[in-house]
Amino acid sequence: GAKVDAYDLEPNMINKERTAYREQYNPNALDNKYNVVNASNVLDNLGSKQDAYNKARRIVTQIGKSVKDDGTVVINPSKKSSINKAKLNNILNETFEKVEWDDTSKVFKASGPIEKVVVEVGEDGLPIKKTKQSIDVFKKEFFIRCWSRRNYCSR
Repeated sequence: GAKVDAYDLEPNMINKERTAYREQYNPNALDNKYNVVNASNVLDNLGSKQDAYNKARRIVTQIGKSVKDDGTVVINPSKKSSINKAKLNNILNETFEKVEWDDTSKVFKASGPIEKVVVEVGEDGLPIKKTKQSIDVFKKEFFIRCWSRRNYCSR
């Protein structure tokens, strides 16, 4: 079976007492890399102003950093905010090398994140992370489902 790491906006992950994260959430889920990230309805509560476009860019960039270099992101345009199919296509093309529209399921499939993380091993044998960028890119509740052989994250 798959391990599930749930992730949501910070206020949605906190318990009623505001003392800890609720058990089902992993606040560090986006620090991991996944083969597939399914971002369903993540852009719905951004509103209709210019700020919505910039927020969407930040969300897509964050998602791009959570998918493996050979992984895939599945994301739908918003039904509630101003981030329609055309705008989301532009944003995805800033962050991914390949972007395709699936007309059957009404989602984009994006792969090849432009920002790649290269891990080298230092003299002490510990990994050294280096970021290689080929381009600078700039939720009612939102959920991302990401999975690899051992990890599954839902946001």
